[in-house]
Amino acid sequence: CYEALWLKDRGEPHGWLAAGAKWLAPELCADVLHQCILLHGHLGFSLDLPHQQRMRDVIGLEIGDGTAQIMKTLVAREIIGKAARPY
Repeated sequence: CYEALWLKDRGEPHGWLAAGAKWLAPELCADVLHQCILLHGHLGFSLDLPHQQRMRDVIGLEIGDGTAQIMKTLVAREIIGKAARPY
């Protein structure tokens, strides 16, 4: 994230780093929440604990910031080149 912001401030290309950060953060959060829900078993899905609400929040972030598939395509296109285009 910091490197992408630093490059943006300098006016240099930074899109693929920003896409990687936008893809990694919600995916990591979703994985952590999934582990929390597994740890608590069926209680993790109950309304007594905030895990189920946080999982919905993170899934909303994954959709709102652009799907993970699009972010992965942007990163792959920068690393591999135009051969990474899905069409």
